[in-house]
Amino acid sequence: MIQTIEIPMLPPRALNPNGRAHWAAKRKAAEPMKQVAALQGKQLRPISGPATVTVTFIVAQNRRRDGDNWLASMKPVMDVLVHTGLFTDDDSRHISYAPVRFEVDKHRAPMTVLEISEEQIATT
Repeated sequence: MIQTIEIPMLPPRALNPNGRAHWAAKRKAAEPMKQVAALQGKQLRPISGPATVTVTFIVAQNRRRDGDNWLASMKPVMDVLVHTGLFTDDDSRHISYAPVRFEVDKHRAPMTVLEISEEQIATT
């Protein structure tokens, strides 16, 4: 089962790890994304076991982008999803990440989509 969170914005530039913004600026910049993610995360079924998260950034223009930096900018969102109880923890035993995807769609951009799939534990 896949659960989806759609955030109608992209991570702010201040959250990019290469940006070197002051911690207070990062905190303020992350707040709108965190609020949307928390609201939607509370409506989803909590995941107790391991899960895979696929992050898709929907952008308006086709440019070169560094997926690692974009994924790192999602840390405040993942932290708030743990805080809301969607995930038990965001460590490597609970969450793995699929490769970051970028989708060019002028009509839907800007948007960040998290697809969360709970990993099934095989029983014998």
